[in-house]
Amino acid sequence: MNRTRGPQLSGDRSINRPILRHSVTAVVLAIVSVVALLLTGGCGSLTRAVNETPQPVSSEPKELTNIHGLEDRYNEIELFSATSQSPHYSPDEKGYIYQADGWIYLHIEGDPESRGYQHGWLLAGTIQEALDSNITMLRALYGVDWAFLKTKALEMWADSISPEYKAELQAIVQGANERKATFDYGDLLVFNGLEELRDYWLPEHISDYYISLSPDAGLSLPNTADTTALGESTYARQVDTVQARKQGSAFIATGSATSDGSIVLAHNTIASYVDMTYANVIIDLVPDSGQHIVMQAQPGYIHSVAELYSSDSLVITQTNIGSHTGYVEGGIPEFNRARQAVQYSATLDEFTAALLTGNNGAVASSWLVGQLDTKEIMELELGLKFYNVQKSTDGSFVNSNLVDDRRILEFEMAGSNTVDIRRGSAARQVRLLQLAKQYRGTIDAEVAKTIIADNFDVYLSKSKASSRTVCAHYELDNAEYSGTDVSIVPYEPYGSSDGAVLTSQLASEHTILVRWGTACGKPFDSAAFLQQNRQFDYLREYLYDRPSNPWTSLAPVVAQ
Repeated sequence: MNRTRGPQLSGDRSINRPILRHSVTAVVLAIVSVVALLLTGGCGSLTRAVNETPQPVSSEPKELTNIHGLEDRYNEIELFSATSQSPHYSPDEKGYIYQADGWIYLHIEGDPESRGYQHGWLLAGTIQEALDSNITMLRALYGVDWAFLKTKALEMWADSISPEYKAELQAIVQGANERKATFDYGDLLVFNGLEELRDYWLPEHISDYYISLSPDAGLSLPNTADTTALGESTYARQVDTVQARKQGSAFIATGSATSDGSIVLAHNTIASYVDMTYANVIIDLVPDSGQHIVMQAQPGYIHSVAELYSSDSLVITQTNIGSHTGYVEGGIPEFNRARQAVQYSATLDEFTAALLTGNNGAVASSWLVGQLDTKEIMELELGLKFYNVQKSTDGSFVNSNLVDDRRILEFEMAGSNTVDIRRGSAARQVRLLQLAKQYRGTIDAEVAKTIIADNFDVYLSKSKASSRTVCAHYELDNAEYSGTDVSIVPYEPYGSSDGAVLTSQLASEHTILVRWGTACGKPFDSAAFLQQNRQFDYLREYLYDRPSNPWTSLAPVVAQ
């Protein structure tokens, strides 16, 4: 059963909603329902039919029944039935959504309460689905209950979340709950901070979590049994791998490096295809104070899942520093610092200062930032105790999860090797430098798309999509040449999940060039993949097709 995912709005003719496992009963009912459909000639792909004519949202959605699993719940909180290009508006007629080429475009504006309400009301169903999927994945893939992280996030971040962003999150909840969604502020807090909580905070506290768990019914432990650290080592290895493999390819160029002397930036996200299922939302945010922002996000996010932004003053992206181990509890969560830096910074120095304020080492990154009025670009390497800034008005910076600052490399990273081109990060860095030199003086939006979609393997010295190419494809790599990179798993469903390009001109028009699926357009067929790689059957519930989509230009709707 091929499954295409977005998330999509109900106007997409090939929506396939997952039936999530909230209980054994729900699973059994779901299986029985699917078998019944197949036996009676029904729709084997669970594809929902849609109307040809756009229909407004009912102002009085029915109460949730949830008697046949979550599929029926999503019917009750569905947003609208529409064609891809038709924008649909929030009740105040200021927020709207439309979809194109695999993307959901969300425009919101006003004070925190207004823009949050628009966000929640318009994306109620997709936020609920993304949350439900992540809740079940956290337990199924990591063995950790969402409620535990929720309790800790509410406690740890009670005083560190900006009042503005707390109000925005609470308003998202209010708008979505009016559409019969069931999540609350704590759920959104965990969702926005999940990368920090799961990959940075939890490894430091996994023994506490393990001790807090009660044995399954019927089991007893000797009074003398020391179970303090029994669950620690396996989880720590798993999370270390996650940190090391949160990747991306990015470059920024200006001056004589570009075709017209203005700034050009490009980025792709390299991650688990499961983790990036819902990262196809472009948010166009016009706040009542600060910068007009365009960012790639997930539904319910108030920051960018890919750390990709443009504002009135800056274009911004980053790649995570692989295997970074420096983290301290406290400070301001990374998603809050990043959003604040983007919204309230007009210069490179202001952006740097904002990220440094309350820094706790979470989601340590190499940031590539361009200031539109001066055409100056910057690379900011930000660890825990150390940071490094490089600036230029003529040239380029590239990054693929590596750092130049030896203090960060030697004291805050575990096992990174910046010269072994059998490893993805080193190979991509070399290739990006080659491409920056090859295209110097001609780099524009079209060239940027070519660079970020490149599939030349510098280790093998030939064009062959692999874990080492700029548009990484771990699912095609047997790890034969992985060398010391023990984090590479042969044929893992992991790699380039998108492509994005920003230029000075595009940013001035609040427009972004994006591609959903892979930056190079190579499709991913989940059914065929799982047939060939049965070792990943445990991901079947969460793994969806990634069809080949075109590059598309997304921009605000022009008032008629």
